[in-house]
Amino acid sequence: MIDGVKLNPIGFKIGFEVMARGRYKKAVEVPYTFRDRELGKSKFGQREVLQYIVQLGRVARDRFLRRK
Repeated sequence: MIDGVKLNPIGFKIGFEVMARGRYKKAVEVPYTFRDRELGKSKFGQREVLQYIVQLGRVARDRFLRRK
């Protein structure tokens, strides 16, 4: 599915890259239930949102320009 595909993940968004750039015909959703954090602090914040928007723009640009 991703053999020979150039992935360019920013931060922890590798799943987004695989879904957006992978070569597959069918996707299956697997349910997952999140639980409350027991230890540590979330890294989610404005920086993560900005990085996601940048990554989304790169994927959209590459699709528009038909880059692999």
